Amino acid sequence: MTRVFVALAAFALTACGTVMHGSRDAIFVDSRPDGAAASISCAGNVVARGTTPAKLVIPRRAQGCSVTVERAGHKTQRLDLDQSFSGAFWSNFAFSPILATATIVNGRDFGYDTAAALLTSGVAFLVDQFTGAKYTYEPKEIVVDLEPARP
Repeated sequence: MTRVFVALAAFALTACGTVMHGSRDAIFVDSRPDGAAASISCAGNVVARGTTPAKLVIPRRAQGCSVTVERAGHKTQRLDLDQSFSGAFWSNFAFSPILATATIVNGRDFGYDTAAALLTSGVAFLVDQFTGAKYTYEPKEIVVDLEPARP
């Protein structure tokens, strides 16, 4: 019974970043005045565009992302997005020590249950690495005050 529980728990917790928030991240972009063209470029390629206010969705695994907001008669604004590790990614590793400790405290040797917990953490790490779900972007909301361009 314990083995079934541990196996089910291990698979349910696999790839926490992928399960919790997926492989894409949403950035809300607005401007004053609204109606500006907003785009997100990652590594020099535009991956999302819209008109403010806009919800722009980008792949979490994309690198070097920045938001550009432009409108005729106004100065173009550009802001770099900060990419960091998602909290959900770290939870891949949080449960293995807990399951391993519970197995040992219950008087059992380092066996099938502990090995399954540790192996699942490794698989979860690889899945989140491959899908990019280990990352998150900040800020999630951007509001740009566009300044009039000088003639």
